Amino acid sequence: MKKLFTSFFLFLVFLLPLHAQSTSFMNGNVEVSQAQSLIHQLTHQSGIPLRGNVFTTGDSMRFHSIVQGVLQDSNDIGIAAGIMDARDARWSDALNNKAVSPTAKMDRNFVLGIGSNTKSITSAAILLLMEDGKLTLEDPLSKWLPTYPNVDPDITIRQCLQMTSGIFNFTDNSKFFAAISANPTKIWTPDEVLTTFVDKAVFPKGTSWQYSNTNYVLLGLIIEKASGMSYQQFVRQRIIEPLGLSSMSFYPLENPTASMAHPWADINNDGKPDDLTSIGFSLKSFFSSAGAAGAYLATPQDLARWNYALFSGKLLKPETLDEMKKEYKLNAQTGYGLGILVLHTPAGDLFGHNGSIIYQSLVYYQPDLGVSISAIVNNIHDGGSLVPTFNGLLNGYFSIITSSSNPIEERLLVPSPFHSDLYIQSKNSMAFKINILDLSSGKTIYRSPVYIKDQIHLNTSSWRDGLYILEVMEENGGTFQKKILKLSR
Repeated sequence: MKKLFTSFFLFLVFLLPLHAQSTSFMNGNVEVSQAQSLIHQLTHQSGIPLRGNVFTTGDSMRFHSIVQGVLQDSNDIGIAAGIMDARDARWSDALNNKAVSPTAKMDRNFVLGIGSNTKSITSAAILLLMEDGKLTLEDPLSKWLPTYPNVDPDITIRQCLQMTSGIFNFTDNSKFFAAISANPTKIWTPDEVLTTFVDKAVFPKGTSWQYSNTNYVLLGLIIEKASGMSYQQFVRQRIIEPLGLSSMSFYPLENPTASMAHPWADINNDGKPDDLTSIGFSLKSFFSSAGAAGAYLATPQDLARWNYALFSGKLLKPETLDEMKKEYKLNAQTGYGLGILVLHTPAGDLFGHNGSIIYQSLVYYQPDLGVSISAIVNNIHDGGSLVPTFNGLLNGYFSIITSSSNPIEERLLVPSPFHSDLYIQSKNSMAFKINILDLSSGKTIYRSPVYIKDQIHLNTSSWRDGLYILEVMEENGGTFQKKILKLSR
């Protein structure tokens, strides 16, 4: 067991934020505002047909093949994913590595740890109490809690929510993993975590930003004080039951609602993942220590559904949601709101979080498309496949909802699917320029240097198969967009 936790110490920073990875979302050389504008126009103009409120068998097969492709290119044991959109269309799937034994395979109805995606739940619970008039975001900790070692009692609720408190992250304590390994079945209380593993502050409150799970353990206790009920009871009464998130449970203080997908980790340091369930390893110590910072379980569908409900305004008042989105800028692409990550990408702004507590997860909402997409893996070493899964599903979703009922209309701009010449000419002899955006990579692959009146001839032989957006800008200021579907012979 000592080797097991040596491995975990190296790879399981179990509630790590995504900001270090965020720029890989739909990354490319296209301007964010340009691509976001195109997506907004394409999804809001009446000429774009939408598929309706269900995904077809063909849609599901496309999503399945996207995740399957990611799994084949990774070392993952399994990937589970879910989609929820504004038309109430839902999809979920779970794919397993072929080498996994039948007894260790997961399906889409299994629950997995969502790690720090729990933070958006905790933040929403605090904001609901604020809407109820029970607390304010400027309340100091001292108003609600006793004094804990190395925790400044004048730190505010807002500073905890936004990670600007300076409070030490308890999982960074060198004694933490040794204590967990000593008794993996122990149920840790928030008070035990706060009095055992919190070292001196890393900066004075409000002067900087640093990710710290300790903030959310404290917020969980404030929820209990302000609501008069346990953290999990309040979340169930105000969030889980009203939103129909039936698979969610606060482990281990609540029992899992379905089979837990087997988690995997390299316990022998031989480079091969091992099935923790098969050896009887308990997750109770890990999850109970995480508490309000990371202990929820969910199916991939309910994770996507939760994120959709939160950011589409089904839980919080509009002004409260706006408050939640106010970000502390970490870099040009990433900000941290109140328990959420805000990513500024060529695919538009994305809102959500990620998490890692043996399982690794992410979920993000794209407001222009009105869609939330989740991905979870059950192997501690391979969270790198989460972003490709999200990117692939977002591209696949966009292609599906904007697809015409007549596929021939999609390739009218290409004279024939059997050759690669593309001709573009103004209908009214007006001088024009064009941009062509590859939606699968987020890159602008062609941009006219000047306005011209003649026909533009492009050879598409080097283009990958997929969906492209042609933006035409006329000299008189008129603009329009068309879709190009590149098909191989």
